[in-house]
Amino acid sequence: MAIKIRKILDSHKRKDIDIILCVNCLILKPHTPFQREKQCDEIEYKRKIELIKKELKESTDIEIKTMKDDWIYIQSLLTRGDRRAIKIFYEIHKNASLLKKYRKDIDFYFDKKDYKDFLPWNILEAT
Repeated sequence: MAIKIRKILDSHKRKDIDIILCVNCLILKPHTPFQREKQCDEIEYKRKIELIKKELKESTDIEIKTMKDDWIYIQSLLTRGDRRAIKIFYEIHKNASLLKKYRKDIDFYFDKKDYKDFLPWNILEAT
């Protein structure tokens, strides 16, 4: 899509317009059709970003901005975490470098959830 936009702009001699492609990981949210799906992890996210960069390698005038890997974990924990996640947030708040230590605990929240599994937000009603 970005390459097509660049070609259209070039055909109209509009080289003065910059194209910035922002690529972020989809963070799965409660009360959506994706709430039980597996969250994309850091390795998969990096693989997909590299594919995009490879495709756009020839287009040096298209800038690519991406989400920081750590933000995938933080945002997923914010949206899918339960009361047990408070301890992790507190420890990370005191020392940001502890995020790597807690990644295994956070991975629990990344897993695909079965329809029998209780979700923390099941006690809330969305209208």
